[in-house]
Amino acid sequence: MRSVIGWIPRIGICAGRDWRLVIPSGPATGVARQFDEGNHAQVDALIGPRKRRTALSLDAVLVDAPCTSLGTIRRHPEVKWRITADGAISASVLQFDLLEAAVPFVAVGGRLIYSVCTFTKVETDDVVNEFCEEHPEFIKTVEMRLWPHRDAADAHYAAVFVRQ
Repeated sequence: MRSVIGWIPRIGICAGRDWRLVIPSGPATGVARQFDEGNHAQVDALIGPRKRRTALSLDAVLVDAPCTSLGTIRRHPEVKWRITADGAISASVLQFDLLEAAVPFVAVGGRLIYSVCTFTKVETDDVVNEFCEEHPEFIKTVEMRLWPHRDAADAHYAAVFVRQ
């Protein structure tokens, strides 16, 4: 294990069903972190049901949330066989919970980025609209959608919020 210290704005990444907030570590992150032999940062903060509060106040938090992955269907056609009728709804509940859990870590003036590789309304617009209603202190400043037929890429959705 080794620690690396550097200085740039601190950015958190929150992703996965295991409720983790990971601060990328490296020569220029401004945060000292421990690495394992594979150069992977250890978990910095647990969020969600087993919360462990930290004093982190981050300039940006990326919530790259688990989703139905329907946006990747052109490369992974088997995705359509894994999705159930309730799949998008259950995914949206988890996505909203991850956004909620990331809120305390975003500094005033900081950004919260929500990203999913899907196009369903329930996982994009509905999650973002509910978040805006619940958190008026966050203003949506950017919304982006990629479409395979238009952008020669997987379908993808992202929204950027700034904390006032």
